[in-house]
Amino acid sequence: MLGGAWAGAAAGEPLPPVPESADDLETTARKLEALAKVEDEDVNAENASWLASEMTYALLLVIVVAKANAAHRDLAGSQAELSALEMDEVQTAHKVVALAMDSVNQIYERLNVLSRSTNSSKGVSQAREHAIKSKMAS
Repeated sequence: MLGGAWAGAAAGEPLPPVPESADDLETTARKLEALAKVEDEDVNAENASWLASEMTYALLLVIVVAKANAAHRDLAGSQAELSALEMDEVQTAHKVVALAMDSVNQIYERLNVLSRSTNSSKGVSQAREHAIKSKMAS
């Protein structure tokens, strides 16, 4: 996809430094996994580092693939792998739950409007009641 763009870099050209902190290494590892999917070839940390510094416009593709991989891992949970059918079932169940929650939220929204209207009417009636009672006491 990216055509091994880093292969065209001049041989004497210094490569950007590879991150060394634990968080940066984890992020780089995930980007490498995504880059390997995009490139469909062996890649290393220097390739990812070069891509981040020289082809920032292509980095978004790698980040999107990395996020898709992370979403797949999150959906899989502690299971090693989900079949395509199980993955579809999880996504369908999620959509059903989301639609049900939207419906519940709409019902509560209407209920709140009705409650406010009823409470307002009650306030008007109560004020009239107090006005009439105040005439009786005098």
